[in-house]
This record gives sequence, C-alpha cells and structure tokens, in this order.
Amino acid sequence: MEPEGYSKYAALANTIKIEDITSDEHNQTILQRLKYNDTSLDKLWIYNNECDDIGDSSSDYYAPEDVEELGWLGYYIGQNSNLQELYLYEYGAIHTNMYDSDAEPFFRGLQYNRSIEHLEFNGFNLSEGRLFSMMTSFLKSNSMLHKISVDNNEFGAEGIRQLSLTSNLELQ
Repeated sequence: MEPEGYSKYAALANTIKIEDITSDEHNQTILQRLKYNDTSLDKLWIYNNECDDIGDSSSDYYAPEDVEELGWLGYYIGQNSNLQELYLYEYGAIHTNMYDSDAEPFFRGLQYNRSIEHLEFNGFNLSEGRLFSMMTSFLKSNSMLHKISVDNNEFGAEGIRQLSLTSNLELQ
C-alpha cells in the first residue's frame, strides 16, 4: 500500500514534464538522471543555494526551490536503483523544508529506495528527532543502507533515541 501523498506523484509521474517541476536547468538534469536510472549518478548532495560545502562533486547536487520540488525529488530518488550515497545539507532555507510536515512527500518517496548504502546529515538540529521519525520507513526497509554519517549536527535526547532505531548501522 502506498503512503498517503505518495500516490499523487506516482499518478502524475508518467505525464508530468520535468520542466513543470523546476525551472532550474541543473535540477531538471538531475531529475532526468534519477528518473532514467543514470548509472553515473551514484552520489547526490541535497542542499540550498546558500550552502558552499558540496562534498567532492560539482555536478551531482540538487538545490530544491520549494517543498513541491522536494517532493518530486523524493519520488525520483525512491524510484532510482543506482543511487548509493545521499548527502543532506541543512543550511539556510532548506531547514524549513526538511523539518516542516510539508517535506513528508520527500521522505515518503525516499522510503521506496533500496539502493542507498550511505546517508549523511550535515548541519541539522536533530535534537527533537523529527527528521529521523519521518525517515523511519526508509531506515527500516532499505537493507542496503549500512552507514549513516552525522557531521556538524546538534543532538538532544529525542534525536539520539530516534537515531538508535537504526542501531544495526555503522554510525560516524
């Protein structure tokens, strides 16, 4: 059974034009690559335009412009079978997307992905555990996921409790 909200993306996926999802040409290219399982796209950084630390790639990043676009990104990541590493950066405006309940479509789409092996969180306030709570289905259903990295994050008791749900993973 598909989670509520996810069916909207699934119903439109075959007819929507990538150009109608985002006006950013770079984001369009990334969505196309995800949609068509481009084997060269095995790492993806998600951040906003204010973030200047994008890892070791200058082309495999995505900067969502709004929560609707973030939902589509989650859908296409969920359908992709080649993506192995996902890096989530929270700096500036993206925090409103990642913590807001409007971001749930992103995480509902993400839960269908079975190829991600490494997940990294950088620059988040994880003290309340909401992010991990929204990711529970993904964390429990993706048997390939074996490593979660957390860097420059704030933790509280609830954040640690939620993260402990992933105790079978290597934490860094």
